[in-house]
Amino acid sequence: MDSELAKARAELNLLEQQEQYHLEQLYSTRNAIQVQRMQIKEIISQRPVPINRLPNEVLLRIFDLVIQADRSECDVHDVHDHRNVLMTVSRFWRELIQNSPKLWTYIRLIGITRCSTSFVQIHIDRSGQCPLDIEIAGWFNPSWQPPALSNLLDIVLPHAYRWRSLVFSGMPEECALLALSKLNGAAFPSLTHVNVSHIPGTNTPYDYQFLKPENVPRLNNLQLHGATVWNVLRPPSGLTSLTLSWNFAGGGTPPVLLSALHSLKFLSLEGSTQTWEIRPNSIHLPLLESLICKVSHPGELLRAMSVPRLTRFDCSDSLEPTADVFSTLPFGSFSTVRHLSIDFARNRQVNPCVRVMDLCIAFPSVRHVALDVHDIREFFCRQSGSYPADHWDQLEILSIRGNSISPQLSEIQNYVRPWILQRSHWVVKLALRIEFSSSTLSEIDEDLLTTFYTSLNQYCSAEVCLKDVSLQHSVVISGMENGSLKLSLVRALLISRTNINLVFPSTMCLGRPWDIIWHSQGTWPSIRGRPCQTKYSGAV
Repeated sequence: MDSELAKARAELNLLEQQEQYHLEQLYSTRNAIQVQRMQIKEIISQRPVPINRLPNEVLLRIFDLVIQADRSECDVHDVHDHRNVLMTVSRFWRELIQNSPKLWTYIRLIGITRCSTSFVQIHIDRSGQCPLDIEIAGWFNPSWQPPALSNLLDIVLPHAYRWRSLVFSGMPEECALLALSKLNGAAFPSLTHVNVSHIPGTNTPYDYQFLKPENVPRLNNLQLHGATVWNVLRPPSGLTSLTLSWNFAGGGTPPVLLSALHSLKFLSLEGSTQTWEIRPNSIHLPLLESLICKVSHPGELLRAMSVPRLTRFDCSDSLEPTADVFSTLPFGSFSTVRHLSIDFARNRQVNPCVRVMDLCIAFPSVRHVALDVHDIREFFCRQSGSYPADHWDQLEILSIRGNSISPQLSEIQNYVRPWILQRSHWVVKLALRIEFSSSTLSEIDEDLLTTFYTSLNQYCSAEVCLKDVSLQHSVVISGMENGSLKLSLVRALLISRTNINLVFPSTMCLGRPWDIIWHSQGTWPSIRGRPCQTKYSGAV
């Protein structure tokens, strides 16, 4: 008995010694860990923050992207931009920005907010010899114009050889004539983009003298808007993109200038053409790929055009009977068009009966057609045993625009669905995209959507896109047991605290019944339910 007790005590003593040893090892390890943590913390504190470890070239590229995004959304009342905010972050950022010429090339001569000569001079000095982007706009305050505008132009015009782009808009006639007189006295050898709009009409012969080919030899993108677009009698022949928009009531003059622009790839015309008289096949644009035609009487113009490479055609705002426009076109003149967009809104005001058979025949090779929901009846109404849209036997994508989901979706189902069913034997499976925009949405008719998608699921790939919509309070979207729905919410505006409730039946554990894509510039909505796959994108 005594020997067993002694043996147990010895064993206990050994275990206690081991415990003490391990405790000392533990305390020692903990102390070493603490020391190591302090050392790591000290090393990290001595290093620059991660963004400052980026190479200057990468950091400047990030700054440039931020500033470019700011330019596209900036308020015309504010001559400052995100660059000024970035300069307040640290001394290093301020010095880096101040010594980076490419970040000082955008100069806004804005009259709505006082733009000082020192502010403009700083941009000129810090931009070095980099190309300049100039914007002249908003000179409506009588106390600032025209002397203030003249002083600012005197600073930037000596550097006209560096101008890369010019935006010229929004000012009274006195300021416009002053600016034009100064511009007409300079040459712009590096200018590639010009956008002139909202300039009052004037009979002065020197309106756009600065746009003569010898003054802008590198100009390739020209946009003119307003009553005086036809004052440019001889634009540079090297233009690849031209946009002309004039008053519908003004009449304008025949665009004889177009016949010399053999390098054009993009052309947009908008205005009245009622008085035009153009010889057929007299405008040859061998490289033109995209044409936007928003003129009152397009027939005369289209019959005059020869566009062997045209792939995109957008036609709207016509007041001329559709049959008169497209029935007289030379055979095959638009057979290369692959993307066609049509809107008869203005035409319907003067021509209640819109005939589209000749239009469909004129564009036999289209792959993508975009229509307004109010026009679908003409294209998808059976006539003598066939549909006008049957002539589009290579169609791959059909886009329909609307603004009221419930009644217009029913109309699409009534007219487009029968046509889709009868073309089910075609080799190409149609992609149907329906976009509803600029509407207020309080609920989505689940029965209507379910019926719509289940009836089309076997015959086409369908998508409903809600764009620029206002979502009120609670929006309920219920799923369906069969079929596949792709529903997109693009730039949706949340009114108050909007909840989006996704309600699915218990039998929907297989497949992908709903695919919801959320793009938002505001706070995230409350998403409830169990969608099989949900995608979110946007800025919070």
